[in-house]
This record gives sequence, structure tokens and C-alpha cells, in this order.
Amino acid sequence: MLKDRFNLKYHFETPLMDVFRLTVAQKGVLGPKLRPPAPSDVPRSPVRGPLSDLIGQNATMADLAAYLSGFEDHLVFDETGLSDR
Repeated sequence: MLKDRFNLKYHFETPLMDVFRLTVAQKGVLGPKLRPPAPSDVPRSPVRGPLSDLIGQNATMADLAAYLSGFEDHLVFDETGLSDR
């Protein structure tokens, strides 16, 4: 109805966007500052802060990827295979 009444035209586009993948640098080697969470490390948001100074507590790599995906229309995928907190 809108097409006929207002002479509207439409087309579909597939937007292009940057995609990033989180991977491990060396299999079996974790970063020196990673530690198991304490039972009291249950923050409201596991990852927070600006990109220049992120804080992660009791967070999974999937949490980090989801948080980073919220900046500047970039998708971030977790391909680390690390599932623990």
C-alpha cells in the first residue's frame, strides 16, 4: 500500500563491518596476571570500564568478547576455547 500510494522504493544492503577474533597466542599458556576467582569475586558486570582501562573480574572470554562488541560497530568473537572464569 505505501509503495503504491507514496511511490516508495526500497532495496536491501548487506553492511560491511570489521570483525575481530579473540584467540590464544600459545595453546596451554595463559597470561601472567590471570588468576582463579575468589568466591567473593561476583561483580554486577564482569567486564567494565573504558577501552583504555578495562577491568575484568570473574569474567569469561565470552563476557569480554560481548563487552568489546559494544564499541564502534565491531563484532568480537571468542575463539579461545577458554570457558572458565
